[in-house]
Amino acid sequence: QGKTLTQSDLFGLIADYLDFSSENERVDSDFITISSKRLKNATNQFLKAGPDERIFYLVDQSMLGNLKNGFAFTDKAFYWKAILQPNHAAYYTELQQIKIEKDIININGHFFDTGKRSFNLKIALLLKRLSRM
Repeated sequence: QGKTLTQSDLFGLIADYLDFSSENERVDSDFITISSKRLKNATNQFLKAGPDERIFYLVDQSMLGNLKNGFAFTDKAFYWKAILQPNHAAYYTELQQIKIEKDIININGHFFDTGKRSFNLKIALLLKRLSRM
């Protein structure tokens, strides 16, 4: 409570909010063991993190498990790309609008959907929390 983004354990906060162990998602947080091809796909498709950004979690939502679609949390932003949609980024310091509309999240005017109502709610709550830090 009352901590800024730089003072917080964001890795732990994200893990607590999203409770990946209760979700059926392919999540990468160990970037030593991830294949270079999957990591390259993510960076080419949606993960446009700067050189000074720390990547915490990559969640693969592609049909083939190749990380061409999915989302990522870093120490500065939330990045995502859905099938047949452009990639988007939402920096925590610039989050202005986070709403649930018909079980889909509206983030600063852009839609995001994991395909699971409860997981969308967890992400929306997390983003609201991050926007207040």
